[in-house]
Amino acid sequence: MKIISSKRAWLISIIFLSLALGITTARYFNSNKDIVSIIPTKRSPFHSIEVRNGMIVATLHPRPTWLISEGGLEPRHSKPEESFTLHPGSVIRLSEKHSSYEITAQITPEAGLTVNATFDGRSLGDDVAKITYFIPAK
Repeated sequence: MKIISSKRAWLISIIFLSLALGITTARYFNSNKDIVSIIPTKRSPFHSIEVRNGMIVATLHPRPTWLISEGGLEPRHSKPEESFTLHPGSVIRLSEKHSSYEITAQITPEAGLTVNATFDGRSLGDDVAKITYFIPAK
């Protein structure tokens, strides 16, 4: 039986928990098969994104529960499959544990959401990783 370090066992448990919750990460391994980095991938926190009456309507996945900051209002927890109607240029922020997303709605040149994702892996012995991507409306 091979014994693995407690840090590696902890990271592996985080990966399996993330997968169970539908959180996608990219995992990088060194030549000894040790996890050396976990970074966010182009994952959408939304189940659907569509255009209605010149606005973006984005509906969250049922899990996880996010801390939402929207339009200068007091941060609050999301509801399962909550929908947001976003005017072009409006921004919402979603945060949970190690991940946060700053999401900006746009209609032109292509309708959808621009996502600035951050993964803070410092408590896991990793770094802060950032990625920006676009999710088109369907």
